[in-house]
Amino acid sequence: MSAAAVTATTVLGMNWYVLLFVILAVIALVAVGLVLAGGGKLAARGRRGE
Repeated sequence: MSAAAVTATTVLGMNWYVLLFVILAVIALVAVGLVLAGGGKLAARGRRGE
């Protein structure tokens, strides 16, 4: 429930930098997920000798 509290505080307090940080954090998590899902397979193919 802390995420909802943070969102409410951001909207009420107009803390745009907090909202920006949250957005960047979400983008980072998605990027990591894509790397692990797709990039991991490509890395495994290219590094069979390792």
